[in-house]
Amino acid sequence: MSRKIIIGLIGFAMILVVGGGVWYVLGHKPRAANKQITVTSMQWHVPTFSSSPDDTDYVNHTTISAVADALADKWTLRIYDAKNNLIKEISTGKNNMVDIKWDGSDASGHPVDSGVYSYKIEAKLGKYTSYGEGTIIIDKTRPKFVDTPFISTSIIKSSTDVIAIKFSADEELDGLAIKVYDSANNYIWTISSLPSLDKGEPFECAWKSANDLPNGTYKIKIYIVDKYGNRNEEIKSIIVDIPSNTAPPLNIEERQL
Repeated sequence: MSRKIIIGLIGFAMILVVGGGVWYVLGHKPRAANKQITVTSMQWHVPTFSSSPDDTDYVNHTTISAVADALADKWTLRIYDAKNNLIKEISTGKNNMVDIKWDGSDASGHPVDSGVYSYKIEAKLGKYTSYGEGTIIIDKTRPKFVDTPFISTSIIKSSTDVIAIKFSADEELDGLAIKVYDSANNYIWTISSLPSLDKGEPFECAWKSANDLPNGTYKIKIYIVDKYGNRNEEIKSIIVDIPSNTAPPLNIEERQL
């Protein structure tokens, strides 16, 4: 075989090899894989109540939190009763992290009964779906005072008088507050508050500002809230009757301080 023919064959083979490689690269680009979605963490909780719970800031709901490893197109929270009946469904839009609140009501808006409920939170991305599951306890039993709250005196007759207050609860609390109202039930101020209190733990405080009030009748309201959002209260009346008290009536601005 002549030298020219050999060189020609080698050149042709090189063209096939290089051309084939280019064709493979151009014709077989790796395709982006469809991103599967996985819910990696979830939790439920009844949020801690305001440190001064009363009729105006009392809110009870459960928050389901979930995080996915991709931007989900849609999230859906489903609540089931003990018989696995679907009682509520809540959906939200595109996100990779959500906090969905359930107010404890069914699909008709009626509050559910006490019991153990299950939830399934679903994240969807295209054809992929992932779930997170858990349970929620609804307990509507109101917390109770172990004994009638102690208030050292119900009549303030001197500018040096101090009111001592003491009480405890029969279960762990997620909020408590002691507030003062006038005879028309207008809020004046908060004596004390705490974000939590252990079961049976005594709570004590002393209030020496009653002598700053104009003479009259007032209410001390003690609010307690448990970890399930149930509230109880105790109301005590006090009388400020200081002979030399010339304090003017409180106006609205002073009540809000």
